[in-house]
Amino acid sequence: MTAENWESALARFQIFGAAPSTARYLDLFDPAGTVQHPGMPEPLHGPAIGDFIIGALTAVPDFIMTPLRWCTRDDTVFVEARNTGTVAARRIVWPSMYRLVTRAGRVLEGRAFYDRAVLAHLDPGLADRRDEPHTTVLNGLIDGLARRVIAGRMSERNGPLCSKCSSTTSGGCASTP
Repeated sequence: MTAENWESALARFQIFGAAPSTARYLDLFDPAGTVQHPGMPEPLHGPAIGDFIIGALTAVPDFIMTPLRWCTRDDTVFVEARNTGTVAARRIVWPSMYRLVTRAGRVLEGRAFYDRAVLAHLDPGLADRRDEPHTTVLNGLIDGLARRVIAGRMSERNGPLCSKCSSTTSGGCASTP
């Protein structure tokens, strides 16, 4: 790996974070790139990456991601960042860590790590359930986006999906006794 590889990828990452847009997000990724956030059952690739960021920026239109520090090793960059945005009519700040495996100045494999429970205070009902999976506001956001993206891809391959459990309805619903 050359310094220009990770430096170019990091520069794109910083540009996206300062003024997020779908075009800037997509510009981060290698054509074979993937992205995965907490709550996503599998990494997204191809058009699903665009669908995800459109949904995320629609849900949090004033999202800003500010890289604070980073370190590199070979083709991998770890970035510690501060995220801000308005969720449920409240301005919030949450820390995150991003792991970017780069190739030719683009992200080949992007992974985000953050504590979704930090948002539980936005809904008193969620605070009591913060230890359960998929119960915070951001869980719902990411989970819902991931389900729609994955559901769209799976329904193309296997037919319609159950809205409760995401199984193919032709294979039976896991939510129905």
